[in-house]
Amino acid sequence: DQPSLLIGLLQDQYGRPMTPSHSGKSKKTQRYRYYVTRPDQLGDEPACRVSATDLEQLVCDTLAAEINDDGFLLDCLGGQANDAQKLRELRRRADLAAVQVRSGKAAEKARLLQRLLVTVRLAEHEVQLTLDRTGLSRVLGAHTKDLPEKALTLSRAAIPSRSGHQLKLVVPSKKEEPAKPPNYDPKLITLVLDVLEARDLVLANPSLSMNALAKQEGRCRTRLTKLAGISYLAPELVAAIAEGRQPAELSADAIMDVPLPLSWQEQREQFER
Repeated sequence: DQPSLLIGLLQDQYGRPMTPSHSGKSKKTQRYRYYVTRPDQLGDEPACRVSATDLEQLVCDTLAAEINDDGFLLDCLGGQANDAQKLRELRRRADLAAVQVRSGKAAEKARLLQRLLVTVRLAEHEVQLTLDRTGLSRVLGAHTKDLPEKALTLSRAAIPSRSGHQLKLVVPSKKEEPAKPPNYDPKLITLVLDVLEARDLVLANPSLSMNALAKQEGRCRTRLTKLAGISYLAPELVAAIAEGRQPAELSADAIMDVPLPLSWQEQREQFER
């Protein structure tokens, strides 16, 4: 079964905790996951209920988009991200976190969301995410001293709409930019995760040769070397892959089989022809 990602984090519009549940108990019927106000918390106000799939997708997309933004990192971490070299290091780790939040395995997403979020509140016309600055700092390998005290809240417009027996969340799209459905490539996403992991591994062991590092980690030296060699993929391309909007020419085979230019501009031109 698909694990619920927001256990212990979610509140309804009245601040009451919500818990995961499902309908469709028979093996022959489709199972719908949803979150509902905890029965022991009900008072004068009615219970709230929302599709778990819709809400979890919205939370992950919103959080990943913010993590991909340097301005967000500066706001969240304060002065420790003002140094250019430090910001590059934070950006490197943030790329990996954003990909995991958006496209990682469900269990990995759940663990990461528990570290990054304090609460998720289902308001009347929006979803509000309160960030854990300390948790984010630890995920990004930054120090946790002297963090700004002001709570950091992200909001995403979302309107509840009933579809049959299900309550869906509808996210308004910009009229001038019709929403285009994402085209997630699982093979490509997995490759990016492997590349970023290889980059972290090499940077954490600067004194080891690639051969010694591969032997130490029990990895294939040829593949580890190839992954590390393409770890300078342009951040814009990494973000596009995570969001499912990569160019049609950009595939896992294309990255692995074709020499990758050092210039990010040349990379973009190569895959956007």
